[in-house]
Amino acid sequence: MSASAQSIQVYFFENRFYVPDVGRTMDDVSVDIEPVRAVEMADVAGLAGALQATIERGNPRIPTPNRNTYEPIIIKASGAKNWRDFEKRALCFMITHLPDRFELVPSKRTRGGKWDFNHSDIGSLPGTAAPKTLAEWLVNHVKSVGGSAST
Repeated sequence: MSASAQSIQVYFFENRFYVPDVGRTMDDVSVDIEPVRAVEMADVAGLAGALQATIERGNPRIPTPNRNTYEPIIIKASGAKNWRDFEKRALCFMITHLPDRFELVPSKRTRGGKWDFNHSDIGSLPGTAAPKTLAEWLVNHVKSVGGSAST
């Protein structure tokens, strides 16, 4: 990912959006970091505020976590049993903020129940789009798939 691109992760689980800040390791790997902002699906203004906060923070440099001991912070924040439970029931959105646009890639479901982001169902908004516009896109996408992870 280029230095001018920002990674943003948004999760939808049990009628809530979760917006963690995202750090970038020295190996250029994106990792969810605190804080994780939780917002009810109906609270578009709250979701816009959460997105604004993570956009303003950017992707701070962080040490590379140990793969053997790292526990995704989203599990604790969401109250999911474990990663498998979370991935099975959640939607994930990978958002890249480039200078001229936001690319929004929603997760799809593989036959094995894992997330897949390798598809052409990609949303795009101008790079100057307001956080409220991003929030509305996310809410509308969740509504379009029935508000669940079973896509």
